[in-house]
Amino acid sequence: MLTGTELGVAIAAVLLGAVGLGALLHWLWSRMGRVTPRDRALVTELIEDLHQTESRREAVEQVIHEIEQKHARREEHLESELAEARSDLETMHQGLINARQRLIDLEAELERLRKQG
Repeated sequence: MLTGTELGVAIAAVLLGAVGLGALLHWLWSRMGRVTPRDRALVTELIEDLHQTESRREAVEQVIHEIEQKHARREEHLESELAEARSDLETMHQGLINARQRLIDLEAELERLRKQG
């Protein structure tokens, strides 16, 4: 068991340690929380730069979106032209096949007429 004096000394030591720790924490808090005018100006400048960068990013995204839309329309147009050209090619190919068959038929008819006459 502690005597009254020892208990008083122990309580005083604990209180002194708490006061010392509080003073140290207060000093750290004030050092870390101190904002100089230079720091405020730097933060303000960084905020302005961030806003400008955000604005530029949004503008670039808008331009990219417009370019993608133009590209999609152009691609659709070219695909349509390609489909039309393929259709025309198929039609011409079928016409060529028909013309060849007609030529073969006419040559056969000519040959038949030559043999008769």
